[in-house]
Amino acid sequence: MEFWKWRRAIASFAFPVVIITSCDIVFVSKALIPGFTLALGFLLGGIISPPDAISATTIMRQLKVPKVLLSIAEGESLLNDASSLIVFRFALATVITGQFHWQEATYSFFSVILMGILIGLAVGFIFFTIHKWLPTTPSIEVVLTFLTPYFMYYAAEHFHFSGVLTVVSGGLLLASKHESMLTYMSRIQSTNILNNLMKN
Repeated sequence: MEFWKWRRAIASFAFPVVIITSCDIVFVSKALIPGFTLALGFLLGGIISPPDAISATTIMRQLKVPKVLLSIAEGESLLNDASSLIVFRFALATVITGQFHWQEATYSFFSVILMGILIGLAVGFIFFTIHKWLPTTPSIEVVLTFLTPYFMYYAAEHFHFSGVLTVVSGGLLLASKHESMLTYMSRIQSTNILNNLMKN
């Protein structure tokens, strides 16, 4: 639960960094490229603003930096991707429609974030209830464990909310309850399968 432990540091870096970087890209691109609009600038910013977390964390592991910094960097990368996708979505809609309203965009931005988190918690609670109270076998529990993120993501994207934040929030909920939710055999099997998938 390192993500939850350092949630304030992660959140303080994730969303502001992407938004500030996107704004910088907007003004630089608009100044250097003739005819480049604000909407196109934000569209470009949403694409290139999130940093490459995989390279950064790989280097940090090789340098043996403190685990705290590694946890913050990994957690920040999740929220960076989510916030950049939201910026990209609104910029693309503006480019297509040719209309942009700051108040509506701000409201939509926060509603996408909030509803994404709430959907993740709701779906996570449903799957927790299934694991906890319905008769299952270790094999079924492992299958449900791997299917859960897909259900979370699809549910959020179906209603045009943030699928990434949904998976993050739902995953944090289930991770906090995994000992009471899964049997030890299920945890062993899921860990082995996950390790094999990561190797491949």
